[in-house]
Amino acid sequence: MSSGQRLLGLLFAAGFAVSSEAHAAPRSPISHEVFRYGCRSEIGLQEMTVFGNGTLRLKQGRSGQKSMLLMDVSFSDLAALIARMERLDLREAESFGGKLAGDWVEQCTLHLDLDGAEPRHFEFHRLDSLSLGLQRAVNLGQELIDKILMEATDGGLPRAYEAELGDYLRHIEGDLYEVVGFTSDGVGVELISVEQPLGMYIARVDLRRVFVGLEEAP
Repeated sequence: MSSGQRLLGLLFAAGFAVSSEAHAAPRSPISHEVFRYGCRSEIGLQEMTVFGNGTLRLKQGRSGQKSMLLMDVSFSDLAALIARMERLDLREAESFGGKLAGDWVEQCTLHLDLDGAEPRHFEFHRLDSLSLGLQRAVNLGQELIDKILMEATDGGLPRAYEAELGDYLRHIEGDLYEVVGFTSDGVGVELISVEQPLGMYIARVDLRRVFVGLEEAP
């Protein structure tokens, strides 16, 4: 084969590759995971995902007792979120991983996949010292977790829920609690675990952050 024929073959191959890429089917925004942040341990999981169509999903709970919350944001809110993600400087970020072990050691991941950029993936522990850019990405993930817990309408506590004596609430870690009282000022709620000797006081405004469902009496 002459050098001219080889060159022609290379150009054809390159042109074919470009053409194939140009005509590749675009990925569906419904399944495109733009941003995913979560931590898990032997005790449980909390993971939130931003999809390309504006859906936010939060998975959480213990193994076998996981729940899922969903909510949708407007096109403008999604665009604002993506703009914040594009400003994250992850050039100095590292994946740590390490070899920490134990039931309470949370292994965390952060995945960023923006259109027009290479996907980025990081693994670290909850207590790792992170680069400034990666810490800002983690902060964004936690902010979105709080947003879903407070505003999700698909799953979770009813939107206008007000605690009443005798209500049974499912904790994010899976345990079932009963509302047994209130603080004298009415701001706090007293709950006890149905499944183990535990109790807690929590502010009414924080119930949706900690409990993921209203359930029937066991």
